[in-house]
Amino acid sequence: MGSRSRSGSPEGGGPAAKVLKDVADSFSPLSPKQRGKGDQGDGQGGQGGNQDDAIRRYTTGSEALNRYLRTTDKSKYSKADREKFDKEAADVSAALEKYPPVPGKSWRGAPAGDWLDKTKKDGLFSDPAFMSTSTSEGAASRFKSIATGAFSGNKSDGVMISIDGKNGRDISGGSSLAHQKEVLFDQGTLFKVKDKRKEDDTTYLDLEELT
Repeated sequence: MGSRSRSGSPEGGGPAAKVLKDVADSFSPLSPKQRGKGDQGDGQGGQGGNQDDAIRRYTTGSEALNRYLRTTDKSKYSKADREKFDKEAADVSAALEKYPPVPGKSWRGAPAGDWLDKTKKDGLFSDPAFMSTSTSEGAASRFKSIATGAFSGNKSDGVMISIDGKNGRDISGGSSLAHQKEVLFDQGTLFKVKDKRKEDDTTYLDLEELT
């Protein structure tokens, strides 16, 4: 789901190491040969051209951009960096406009954080950054497991988000990580929190996109 941190190859052997490797591999970038196959034609929603270039750059490395977009005090960044990130964000937003909306269900797995305490049932939720989701609930769940250290022995709380979306874009045709079945929501998309509940170490959020 996007290019958030992927787990590296596990060290050692045994069943646990194999499970970690299998999960990590499912979130690893495709080989140049595999990516090349995706470049030969449009996937669902893929339009080709500059918009695919912007999406491919985003899915190859989005952490710094999304961190910038989530930073309230952007004066911490140099003028050159602000201009660079603002242009990158504008390019991705413009690229998304060229993909058709894909209404329907998607999921996002992530670590918990301070933002979760501010997210209330029947309230509103908006991520100032681009929000990556997957049409595969299993892929989102595996990503949550990796992001929360489920296989490293240092597990933390996580979040599983279920989204009833209207304007998410299926970017798998232009993504360098097409196997993640990613639906990307534009920066600042607004959602209503239909439900929030916690089971064991996972908080579940049900979101409905507002238009």
